[in-house]
Amino acid sequence: MILPKKRVVIYLIELLLFTSLLSGLAQTFYITHPERGISGYLEAALSGIEIKSGVLHSEKKLPYAIPSYVVTPLLNSLFGVPVIFSENIDSILIIDTTRFQDHKYKIPVIIVKSDHVRFILNKRTDVSIPYRNLLLNKDNLVFNAENIRDFLLANFVSIFLCCLFFNNFQNLFLILFSIFFLAIAAFIFRIEKERKYLDYFKIACFAVSPICVGIVLIALSGVKIAWIWHILIFFSTIVMFRAIVASGTNNTTKRESEDNL
Repeated sequence: MILPKKRVVIYLIELLLFTSLLSGLAQTFYITHPERGISGYLEAALSGIEIKSGVLHSEKKLPYAIPSYVVTPLLNSLFGVPVIFSENIDSILIIDTTRFQDHKYKIPVIIVKSDHVRFILNKRTDVSIPYRNLLLNKDNLVFNAENIRDFLLANFVSIFLCCLFFNNFQNLFLILFSIFFLAIAAFIFRIEKERKYLDYFKIACFAVSPICVGIVLIALSGVKIAWIWHILIFFSTIVMFRAIVASGTNNTTKRESEDNL
C-alpha cells in the first residue's frame, strides 16, 4: 500500500521519534548500568586521577597514554555505535597536562589536559571542552566506579537528552539513507515503467519499518553488531518487494473494474 503524500512526512517523523526515544533510553540505561555501564571502564582508564576545582591531578608521571584495549570499550559504549573505534589505534587517549605541546599525536586522539579535554578528530576538527562543562557544572570528581556511577545517576536526565539527540541524528541519517537506497534500487529495476520515483519513495517509507524495529531491539538488548544494517536492509527489501507487488495488483484490479464499467 502506497502511503498518501500528506502522511509521508508525519509517518517518518513518528517513526524517527519512536526509534530515537527507545534507542536513546536504552543507551542511557546501559551507560549508567552498574555492571555493563561506563563506570568500570572509566575507573580502569583513569585510575589515580582526580579533578579538584576544575583542575586535573594525577598520581602518574605525565604524559602517558591509556592502552587502547581499555579505551575502546569505553568510547564504543559512550557513542553507542558498534566498533566505531578500533583497538589497533595507538594512544587514542593521552593524559598530558604540560602547558606547551612539543610533540605531535596520531589522529584521532583525545588529550586530557589540566583544565580541559581536547578532541582532535582530524586536521580540521579540534574541539576543547572544559571539565566544568563535561561534568555538568561539577568541579570535583574522583575517578572510581562508585563516584562515577553516583554522578551518572544524578545526571540521568541530562545524559538521556544527550543520548536522545545523538540517536536522533544517527537514526535520521540511517533511515533516510535506507529509504533512498530502497527507492533507487526499486526504481532502477522497476517493471512498470509508468511509475515515477516518488511512488517508490513513498513505498520505501513504509518498507523501512523493519530497520527501525531492528534498531530498537538491538539497542534494548545492549549488544554491539557492526553489520546489523546489512541484515535489516534485507528484511526491508522483502517488505519493499511485497508492497510493490500488492500495490501493482491493486492498480491492475482498479483498472479492470474501470474497463468493465
